[in-house]
Amino acid sequence: MPQISVAQLFEDNREKLRLAWIAGRDGGVKVLDSAHLKDSRSGLIGHLNFIHPNWIQILARPEIDHLNSLDTITRQQTLHRLATSELACIVVAGSEQAPEHLCALADTLHVALFASPLDSVELMWLLRPYLARELAESTTMHGVFLDVLGMGVMITGDSGVGKSELALELISRGSGLIADDVIDADELKETLIASLQRVDERSEAEEEAETLALLADPTHMQMSELELVRALQSDRDGGQEEQTRRQRRAS
Repeated sequence: MPQISVAQLFEDNREKLRLAWIAGRDGGVKVLDSAHLKDSRSGLIGHLNFIHPNWIQILARPEIDHLNSLDTITRQQTLHRLATSELACIVVAGSEQAPEHLCALADTLHVALFASPLDSVELMWLLRPYLARELAESTTMHGVFLDVLGMGVMITGDSGVGKSELALELISRGSGLIADDVIDADELKETLIASLQRVDERSEAEEEAETLALLADPTHMQMSELELVRALQSDRDGGQEEQTRRQRRAS
């Protein structure tokens, strides 16, 4: 299952979020694991919450003002409730300085304490898609991935069945190419939008020879890419019809 360490989270976002690691230096080994997150009652990220503790607790001015307003004993009792939660790290957001009691807690619990000058809402807005991407289930597929009328369309199939030709035809009509050949997909839906299966028995070597012969023909040198694809498809269709006639005569 996908997982990331707190240290990796820090390194990946240090520049973008202008993160500083101010306490809990040995907390980088803690891990955010997608399997545990699915079974956990805790939220992934959010403002400081003791009722439903988050894995990543964000503190801004209201949360820090509240902690500072508590007497020492009450504050210690309140903060140590985090020790029984699945706390991965703490981030102080905005221009607020991390209080000494929070730094001491991070060192005691071996939990990383970060600081960022970004507003807490902006910080969470930037971290959520990063976490969703890093912790998402992923798979690798072979094919062509297109943007067709705002919808992601995956064209798959055996080598030589015409995936690229179909993709070029769609691109000529305004669709956008997203990825070709090897596509890494995160949480790809089970619905298959487009799939091509092999319909003839010619070998890939035969098809490659036909393609090279077509490209070597001087009459095709001035063709556009789309015209060349259409010519190739027409040549293949003619070859398939000839093979069908031969099979009928043989039978």
